Amino acid sequence: TDFFEMLFGPRGTTRTRGPVKGQDIEAQIEVSLQEAYTGTTKTFTISTVPGQPPKRLEVKIPAGVRDGSRIRLAGEGAPSPTGGPNGDLYLIVKILPDPVWERKGDDLYRDITVPFTVAALGGEVEVPTMRGKVSMKIPPGTQSGQTFRLSGLGMPRLGDHGRGDMYARVKISVPKTLTPRQRELMQELAKSLEGQW
Repeated sequence: TDFFEMLFGPRGTTRTRGPVKGQDIEAQIEVSLQEAYTGTTKTFTISTVPGQPPKRLEVKIPAGVRDGSRIRLAGEGAPSPTGGPNGDLYLIVKILPDPVWERKGDDLYRDITVPFTVAALGGEVEVPTMRGKVSMKIPPGTQSGQTFRLSGLGMPRLGDHGRGDMYARVKISVPKTLTPRQRELMQELAKSLEGQW
């Protein structure tokens, strides 16, 4: 035998290959931020064979999933042309924008409205979180745009038991209308605070 026969078999013969795995397929799946927070199961349809009806599949979305994460569904890709195993289906997660929440890594940010009297004097406000409302202390003299951290109220960490944090950004609320007496009191207050801003 010579070198070519070692590689390709005896001259005049062809070496047969075994069954080839089907092609892997990628598709996008949209998930809301709330679904990414809690985890969910989504049903969707996909066509992997031209001319054949689409398949209906279920996929489990794990809590804490991130934008761009890939979820593998083994054997749900294209069929093999040679009788081998099917390819795999990879779902690319797209997390939809949320009108209230902003996500940075495993941390969550949102604006909260604080009455100007509470911002000035201090007090407590109810803060909506992904898990329900919690009470948060507002120190006297809080400024608009000031941010407070609520530990452990952010996104679940994927593959971990921990959570990120939540950050509440203060937006100070001022009443749109005042009674004559309230206006008088505000004018007195404004005079007494001259030079303190």
